[in-house]
Amino acid sequence: MLAVPVALSPSLKLGPATKLFGWQKPPTGRSGLPYDVSPLDGRFIVTEREEADRAGPTQVSVVLNWFSELTRRVADAKN
Repeated sequence: MLAVPVALSPSLKLGPATKLFGWQKPPTGRSGLPYDVSPLDGRFIVTEREEADRAGPTQVSVVLNWFSELTRRVADAKN
């Protein structure tokens, strides 16, 4: 993944490319990219597979509303 500075004025000018991070292309038959960009601050979220798992499926678990669940469990534990 590379970053390139861009100037639009007075004319289009592209600066030198700088490597941000390395990543591997997904294997044949697997769609999608192993990264995403946060809409809040532009940081990258990158998945990496371990060497033993290179041929196997990639699984990502995303837990939503975890703070609400934690609050509920703490309240239940107090009672």
